[in-house]
Amino acid sequence: LAGIRTVWLVEEQRLKKGDKKYQKGESKYRIIRYTKATLSWVNKFMTALWCVLTRRGDDTNNGTSELTELLRGIRINLSQLGTQEITQRVGSALAALVLANFIGVMFAVAPAWLGVIAFGIGVVYPTWLSQTFSEIGDLLNDTRAKGRKGDEEEKGGGGMSGMKTNE
Repeated sequence: LAGIRTVWLVEEQRLKKGDKKYQKGESKYRIIRYTKATLSWVNKFMTALWCVLTRRGDDTNNGTSELTELLRGIRINLSQLGTQEITQRVGSALAALVLANFIGVMFAVAPAWLGVIAFGIGVVYPTWLSQTFSEIGDLLNDTRAKGRKGDEEEKGGGGMSGMKTNE
């Protein structure tokens, strides 16, 4: 094992001295090059995604972005929740958890039967996917609108910003 390590270190040193490509920080090993390229791609993707979400460099919205409006709208929604809504949301989350576990058990026990059920539901109710995306889009737009409204109230400094309203 020590001999392999010594041979590897000697080879690395030889390549560092003689190979210009190696002096740029590239490795002769393909797996290391692939790993570095993948990490670079992930870094560029996350940076681009962050710029899109925060709209960095876009002066048309005066420093506000869809993400900040959405987060502000969520904060406003949470501040307006009552006891009944909180218990309803907790119950809904628990029901979703139970349903997800039940579907997992069904998939482990009888995946073919679950496929038949899914196919049957798709035939009976073919527009569920577009309606789900539409509902999610409407919910996000409403939440962003509340965030914009809350931002305007903070900038305007007046009105009923501290009062609870029923919408």
